[in-house]
Amino acid sequence: METHELRLKIDAAAAQSGSRQFVAAVNAVKAAVRDLERDTNGAFTQLQNIKPQVDVSGLRSATTETNNVAKAATATERAAANMARQIQQTALSSAAALRTSEQAAQRLSQRMLDIGDTQGVVRLNGALSQLRSNLTAATSTLDVRSARSQFDDLRSSLLQNTVAAERLRGQQA
Repeated sequence: METHELRLKIDAAAAQSGSRQFVAAVNAVKAAVRDLERDTNGAFTQLQNIKPQVDVSGLRSATTETNNVAKAATATERAAANMARQIQQTALSSAAALRTSEQAAQRLSQRMLDIGDTQGVVRLNGALSQLRSNLTAATSTLDVRSARSQFDDLRSSLLQNTVAAERLRGQQA
């Protein structure tokens, strides 16, 4: 291990002078406090022994109420976000159900017209209108599934009738 030496030319006189001035200032403050204590007949010493009491119960109550309001606001925001998410899911589900049901109804309607079943087409269109109405009034995805199920029940029944009529027609030809 090597030892290096660094020789700096620093005049310490300014630091010593500043140190003396600082000590003198502290001593002057101490003397001023002693003189003030003597002039006020010990009022500062008596103040040192007094412990002030401040009633903060109102502040505590206000803080508690503020925290309760903040919690309620957070809960309200969370509920609103959940409601918005549910509305969005219902709307998307409703749109998808309507789209697929309209496509299925269109295909079935075409088949029914081919065999001349105009009464079936009228029933299918009525069920499709009812589906639109039910989907518009839906408030949950369960309502959407229920409306779709009602429509699909009728559509399935009409499809079975159409298939049977097509077979009968094929046998007669």
